Order: sequence, then structure tokens, then C-alpha cells
Amino acid sequence: MTDSMNAGAGGVVINDGPGELQTASKAGGIEFHGERKPLARLVIKNMLLTIVTFSIYRFWARTNIRKYYWGNTVLLGDRLEYTGRGGELFIGFLIVMVILVPVSIVYNLLEVFLLTRYPDVGLVVTIVYVVGFIWLINFAFFRARRYRLTRTAWRGIHAGQTGSGAKYATHAVLWGLASIVTLGVSVPWGHVALQRYEITNALFGKTAFGYAGQAREVFRLWWPVLALLGMALLYGGVLFFLKESIGPSWAAIEQLEGPEVARVARMDFLAFWGLLLLPGLVLWCLGIAFMVRFRIALIRYLFNVISLARARFESTLSVWRVVGFFAAAFVLPYAVLGALIGVPLVLLDPGYSVSFGALGFPIFLIVFFAFFGLPQLTAHLLFYVPLMRHITETLTLENPEEIETIVQGVRDDPRFGEGLVDAFSFDVGAI
Repeated sequence: MTDSMNAGAGGVVINDGPGELQTASKAGGIEFHGERKPLARLVIKNMLLTIVTFSIYRFWARTNIRKYYWGNTVLLGDRLEYTGRGGELFIGFLIVMVILVPVSIVYNLLEVFLLTRYPDVGLVVTIVYVVGFIWLINFAFFRARRYRLTRTAWRGIHAGQTGSGAKYATHAVLWGLASIVTLGVSVPWGHVALQRYEITNALFGKTAFGYAGQAREVFRLWWPVLALLGMALLYGGVLFFLKESIGPSWAAIEQLEGPEVARVARMDFLAFWGLLLLPGLVLWCLGIAFMVRFRIALIRYLFNVISLARARFESTLSVWRVVGFFAAAFVLPYAVLGALIGVPLVLLDPGYSVSFGALGFPIFLIVFFAFFGLPQLTAHLLFYVPLMRHITETLTLENPEEIETIVQGVRDDPRFGEGLVDAFSFDVGAI
């Protein structure tokens, strides 16, 4: 890539790729031209303006980030375009808050009244509230997805989203209940059903996307997670019920006389239960690792089962490469930061007091940006950018000429943005 830059919509920097942009340089015609340096400047600017405006600028910050990623993604020689505006997100947030705040106040007052006078009724109301909250979350994400698609364009043709957010949210709640009843076995069927509803109701121009996902294929990815976590929970449950009949008793240790005898007994207790719990901990950690693998493999699977007209996608996304990006962006920086902060604290004499004097405020700023600015920088520079490059490098498009025949249909775009998602403080991501 070259260092030449173009200013995209809204003043967001968009990078040029090598050669003529109008000619796709990769088989399949999908590329990502984003670079870390201009993105780092954009993230830092967004972060500073968000702080000085007491978080109000975050709607424009999110819009700028999306413009950067969309504008640096190239399909068949032409860039994608994000046409959303920060003001739309801000107004959508205000509208939702006007509705949610009074409802939340009424519910809290009602809950206190019922739990103090009619606890049984109060419990039912709480359960209904929790289920309703989950329903509202899924409704919010469906509406947010619709907003992002309607603000996505290529060669002047906009994407779109039909379907009912209420229907999607209801199905999501029912599938969630089914997963609880079936102890997780039904998760692949629920995932495919909800994803099919999302994808087949997504449009580009007036052409709907196709979806060929099968629950049995997803189950092949899911069953190791289910087996490992299930065995870990079963193992822990057995130990919980047998805790009084096996091994040393903590209550008996507390009754021992003599500090040395009690100390040795406590060490024996911890060593015994540590060894006994180790297999369950190993199973749980393996289950979490396979869960990460499952989530990433689903991204690759999604690309391989969607189509647009007669154009089909094919992905060879590497699960372990994505795991590496995640570790580099979220694990390694915080391990280093924890060591820099934790090691001096451990080595410091407990009776020693530290006085920073005039350095107090600069040190406060460094710590503040380390904990609040570092996550944004590492997420974009070490995760999203390499992830986008890897996705586009491993993604090919069969029959790409079919996409060029698509024309714009009748548009029914929402006027405002992701109000519910913002109200719940959920970040739907930059990509």
C-alpha cells in the first residue's frame, strides 16, 4: 500500500490501494486498504472529543470509524460507502431515552411496592421484566442491523433490511428458552433459524441474500463445547454434593488448637481440593477455548452459506489466526500493563507510602488513558485491521459479475439510528 490518502465523507481519511482502484487486483475482487497510522489518529481524535463533550461525541465518533472501515473496503474495484450520520444516532438515542427512562422509573417503583407487600407477585413481575428486557435487546440489535445496512452503499446502490424486529426478538427469546430446557443441545438450531431470518431479509438493491446454513453442520462445531462444559459442570456438581463425605473438613480445621497445626491442616485442605478441582478446571478452560473456536468458525461458515443473486462467497478464514489477533489485541497488552502495575506493588514494602507530588496529575492521565484509551487503540489497530485484512484475503467471490447486474429497489430507510442499542450502552462494533 502507498501512503497517499484521500479524504472520505465527513473528513475521514481513506487509503488508496496499489495501482488503479477500478481494477480488482485479487481473485474474487474483495480487498481491504486500511492502514494503522491514519486509523490511530482517528481513534485518538474520537476519544479526546468524546471525553471533552462528556460522551456526546461518541455518536459522531462511531460514524467516523464506520466511514473509515467501509471506505477502505473495496469490492470489484469500487469502495463501499457508509452514509450514516452522527446526528441520526444522537436523535435516535434521545427519542428512546424519552421512552425508556419513565418506563424504568415506573417499573422500579412497582417492583419495590410488590416485593415488600406481595413478594410472589413481585417475583413474577421481575421474571416478566427480565424476559422483556432480553426481548428488547434482540429487537434493538435487529433494528441496529437494519440501520447499518440501509446506510451501506456500493456504486450508489444501497443495502437494506426487511422483516420484523418484533418477530425476530420473539423467536430469539423462544430459542433461548429452548436452549435452557434442552441443556444447550438446541443452540445450533436456534442459531441457524435466527440467522436465516436475518440473512434472507437482507437486501442489496432489490435483490435478497440467500442462506443455505444447516443446523447439523453447526452442531458439528458446537458439540465439543457442549460436551466439555457439560462434563465440567457435572464434575463440579458431583464434588459439591460429596464435599462433606470426602477429604478434610474446613469446619474441623477451624476447631484445631495451635496456629501451626491449623496452618498445616489448611495447606493440606487447599492442596487436596486443588488437585481434586483441577480436572474440572481443565475441562472448563478447554470448553471456553472451544467456545472461542466455535464463534470464529461460525464467521467462516456464514460466508460459505450466503449468496447474492448467483454470486457465492467462499472463505478459508483461519480460526487460529483470528485467535492470535485477539490475544495480541486484548490479552498481551493487559498482561504487560498488569505486570508493570502489579510487580512494583507486590515488591513494595507494605509500610512504605508513595508521594507523587507534582507528578500526580500526569500519572493520573497516563493511567486513565491506559485503561480507557488502550482498549480502543488495541481493538482497532491489533484486532479489527488485521482481521479485516485476513477476512478479505481469505474470501473469494464466485460469479462476481452477477453483483454488477443488481439495480436499486424501492428504499424504506429508518430516519434515525440505533437508539435502543445506545440506550443499553451496547457497542454493536465498528464492523
